[in-house]
Amino acid sequence: MNNVKETLSALLFADRAKQIKNKATINVVKENSTEDYIHQVKFLEEEVKRLNLEISKFQQQSQNMLFNFDEKDDQNKELHVLKGLLH
Repeated sequence: MNNVKETLSALLFADRAKQIKNKATINVVKENSTEDYIHQVKFLEEEVKRLNLEISKFQQQSQNMLFNFDEKDDQNKELHVLKGLLH
């Protein structure tokens, strides 16, 4: 009786194993994908350079505006002093 149970168990296991379906796929790297990544990296590097240049221009403009403001403030102070001297 023990042999019958083992045989039945083995047959049931074999049937379950037979029911398993696998689909194998191969990972393929396209030749173009590497070139595409290189192109994208170069594009992004150029974009970073362009944005850094814009930041530099903005910083320079901001400094010029502050300098002009300080210069005008100094001129206003001098004008105020001169007005005080005239009165």
